[in-house]
Amino acid sequence: MKKICCFLLLIFIFYGFMSRHKDAVSGQPEKSSQGRTQKSETRPVPTNTWAIGIAQGTDPGILAQKTQLEYIGPVGTLENYHLFLVPAEKARTFDAQTLRNLPEVQWMERQYERRRFKRLPPDPLFPAQWHLNNTGQSKGTPGMDANVVPVWQQGVFGNGVQVAIVDDGLQHSHPDLSDNYAAEDSWNFNDDSADPSPVYAGDRHGTSVAGVAAARDDGISCGVGAAYRAGLAGIRLIADPVTDAQEAAALTFHYDNNHIFNNSWGPSDDAQRLEGPGTLTQLALEDGIENGRGGLGSIYVWAGGNGNLNHDNVN
Repeated sequence: MKKICCFLLLIFIFYGFMSRHKDAVSGQPEKSSQGRTQKSETRPVPTNTWAIGIAQGTDPGILAQKTQLEYIGPVGTLENYHLFLVPAEKARTFDAQTLRNLPEVQWMERQYERRRFKRLPPDPLFPAQWHLNNTGQSKGTPGMDANVVPVWQQGVFGNGVQVAIVDDGLQHSHPDLSDNYAAEDSWNFNDDSADPSPVYAGDRHGTSVAGVAAARDDGISCGVGAAYRAGLAGIRLIADPVTDAQEAAALTFHYDNNHIFNNSWGPSDDAQRLEGPGTLTQLALEDGIENGRGGLGSIYVWAGGNGNLNHDNVN
């Protein structure tokens, strides 16, 4: 288990350096699934949804009735954190401070939609997969790779490990992925459905990432993943703007079955901002680290490096 996690970590860190190289070669800003560049979509958009941390023993339904809000539901696995909607007819007169002063309310924060941007991996074709087995095929130094082949030779292929691809979608019907796909542990947070399949024409990123992580060794002419017998769950999240609450719920989704959460995305790499996780997402990460994977702790991996085009510092 430790070995497979380690070389997956190496591969996912590799995404950032590859995507940085790819951006530098193209000389073009990264585009969203709708074809617009990052810099035009960095401003958060306020919603009428509020996340509220309530006192232990408080009934969120009763609180909704008392405050004339609409109760949406809990925030993922977070205990005592819930989502409430301010009805449109009350939006102008809504007084957040009055709600904040209620004894049942311990914390509250408005939810904003934020655009998340993809960290681009290479195409998975094994003869060219120098990151797995560098023979100098890309004019690089032979042997400078993730050192995964010796791990395979020890009989470690990812069996018993499940990777959740938190991204813009997962084409789970693809023959390289279908045998490893775990439908019961997948979810579409953009459309609130059980199918994480891509929707927009540009939703190719998650499928590519899944291929790099765990494409099956099935003899098909595509490449293989670093852990080609690992399970794959698709968590569709970044195809549309998302709130802090959505990110929190996605990063703890079925975290007893989803052992590794791969995130090849993040805020805009424009070298103009430093953005960390929101309050709910930070709580979700702490929850996953403490309670995920049956108490062993969820493993969270993020890619980095795309911002080199804008002289951003990945550190």
